[in-house]
Amino acid sequence: MRTSSTTITTIFISLLMCCAAQAATAAELEQAQTTLKLPIRTDLSAGNQIFLLVNIPDRFRSLSKDPARVPQFIPADENQANCSEHITGQTFLGSTFDADDLMGKFQTALKSYATSKILKESDERFGGFYTRYRVSSCIITYKTYKNPEQEEAILLKYYSGPADCSTFQYAIAVKPNMTEDSIIKKLEDFERNHTQIVENF
Repeated sequence: MRTSSTTITTIFISLLMCCAAQAATAAELEQAQTTLKLPIRTDLSAGNQIFLLVNIPDRFRSLSKDPARVPQFIPADENQANCSEHITGQTFLGSTFDADDLMGKFQTALKSYATSKILKESDERFGGFYTRYRVSSCIITYKTYKNPEQEEAILLKYYSGPADCSTFQYAIAVKPNMTEDSIIKKLEDFERNHTQIVENF
């Protein structure tokens, strides 16, 4: 089974595009070959910044040929309308968006498009007094109203500092033999192997 990730990506992008003027595009995000560098805190003193690095596996290709589009990636041998995996990154500089607030808005928006179940979620704060940032995360399975026979799952994370906010999502098609535990493991393994927080202090 493969997923048409267009619906969930549309929800994700349309929610955040409420401040389109503040949105960093694929051209503005630093991309070194297949790595996205997404700012979490750039409000600190010069040279002291926090980023999320997303390393895109070689087996993926970019859908963002237009530099004005949000960075999106799918397996190189698949098409957007029928893909089994989907990676998206986005950042908003100077937006003052809060990670937990955006997570709540996403989950509310999802209810308009799909039936869903939250498998796991968390809301944490990291860093010291002057370097603190927030991370809200959830893993959700869902079936869109347009295609209720097709189950998909998404790992979504929002990272926010006082001024900046970045997001990362990894969505997959749920295979018939997958359990909730195996879904969580697949999504979290991908995140652990392909993302990292970098603090330039």
